[in-house]
Amino acid sequence: LEGTQARFFQRAYSTVEALLAKIKGEAAIWCLAGAQRLRDGV
Repeated sequence: LEGTQARFFQRAYSTVEALLAKIKGEAAIWCLAGAQRLRDGV
């Protein structure tokens, strides 16, 4: 299973802080790749 279903069935939950860190890291990668509009919002 992927995504939400996998986390639910495997009980692999993240803390809010860990989730935000993952989102910020992903956003930084997109900014490096040239996502100009995302960069303005981060």
